[in-house]
Amino acid sequence: MPYGILLSLLISCLLYVIISMVMVATIEPSKFMDGGKPREDPIYIFANAVGGEYIGLIASFLAVITMTSMALAGIMASSRFPFAMARDNLLPGAIENVHPKYDTPHLSIIITGLAMAATLTLLPVKDIAKLASGFKIMIFIVINCCVIVLRTASKSHSWYNPTWKSPMFP
Repeated sequence: MPYGILLSLLISCLLYVIISMVMVATIEPSKFMDGGKPREDPIYIFANAVGGEYIGLIASFLAVITMTSMALAGIMASSRFPFAMARDNLLPGAIENVHPKYDTPHLSIIITGLAMAATLTLLPVKDIAKLASGFKIMIFIVINCCVIVLRTASKSHSWYNPTWKSPMFP
């Protein structure tokens, strides 16, 4: 599984770079700007310039579907935090209940979804997106630092004995 995660990260990065290079090579970069500010719809601009208005609208529709899918995946992933906290007795035990049919923490998912909906409704979306991106990077840094500490101090922790070793880890 770790190799699959690393491979999917590598493929995603390559696709992102290749698509960005093709877009910039195909269309004059100034068309991605609007009054000195970058436009928020570069895929539409590219698809519209290459395939016309109809293709641009299809690309826009697919972008909305993709963003919706990513938002739902984010809610599902974020709901695991309160679920785990409830299992550690840090939140009420009802949050750790698992749906009998779907085997998912349904109350945690509902609470997380409502919290995200309230946040997006009551606060400026651009500010939330900037905060979320920075917070995600900060979480990755902290988690990786914790893994390094656990791996280097694993001699004092007999319970931590990972079977998979990260490539290029000192």
